[in-house]
Amino acid sequence: MSKVINSIWNEFKYGGHLLSVGAACIVYAAAIILKINVYFEFLFVIYLGMQLTYSYNRYKELDSDIQTNPERSNYIIKYSKFIPIIISVEALLIIYILISSHKDSVILFSLALVLFGLSYTFVFKYLTRYILGFKNIFVSISWTLLLAFLVIYSSAKFSIAFLI
Repeated sequence: MSKVINSIWNEFKYGGHLLSVGAACIVYAAAIILKINVYFEFLFVIYLGMQLTYSYNRYKELDSDIQTNPERSNYIIKYSKFIPIIISVEALLIIYILISSHKDSVILFSLALVLFGLSYTFVFKYLTRYILGFKNIFVSISWTLLLAFLVIYSSAKFSIAFLI
């Protein structure tokens, strides 16, 4: 039994689920503070978008990550051949959920967020060599955009409460 629990914990920790659930929780907390009703589907899209972004990054940078985080990398290597399939399923689920919302602005903003997150790996990663703290800035902007996504998804108005 402890082996099963350990396997689940390792997947949660090394598979990026902890970060993805954390992102959904932050958005949910903001929704509570801003008195915005959100549905599970929206939070699931947040989770899936973050999961897709982190999975893609870890898959593409597996060779270099093994030097800085060998424990996580060795865990991911075990199922690395399935990661493209997992990423595809995550993307299809996001698209399906968003299309069912019938809001063009939500679909476009969500896809832009995912592309922005993915762009770190294949466009902006090299800037970390030249700009001190660039990764931290990029991640902060990405997570902040999740809160803008909350406002766009709920058709709420941007307010001073949102900015705070």
